[in-house]
Amino acid sequence: MNLSSIRWTLFMLSMAVLFGVCGCRSTGGDTAVSAGGGDVTTGYQPIQSELIYSVNYDAAASMLTVVLYEDGVYDYTDVPKDVYDGLLKASDRDQYYRETIKSGFKGKKFTME
Repeated sequence: MNLSSIRWTLFMLSMAVLFGVCGCRSTGGDTAVSAGGGDVTTGYQPIQSELIYSVNYDAAASMLTVVLYEDGVYDYTDVPKDVYDGLLKASDRDQYYRETIKSGFKGKKFTME
């Protein structure tokens, strides 16, 4: 299984957990508790602003993945952790995304190729 397949699987699991499709319930962070009681780690942090559905930060790769409601999934490379933390703490996450992340880092739209 390649990295794209793993990331796609994690993304789809995240969507299932957030929408309750898999019989899981959200615990409010990046971990959900399955109906059977086990933890299901998705790695995606729900944002639910007007633009952004969820985000994931890979510290080892310094990569921020942003899931947008209408425009798909984008990977931003060379993103420091403090930028990710700033997004989570921002009072206007959409504005922070547009001004700090989208305009300041190289982004690539995620596709299943």
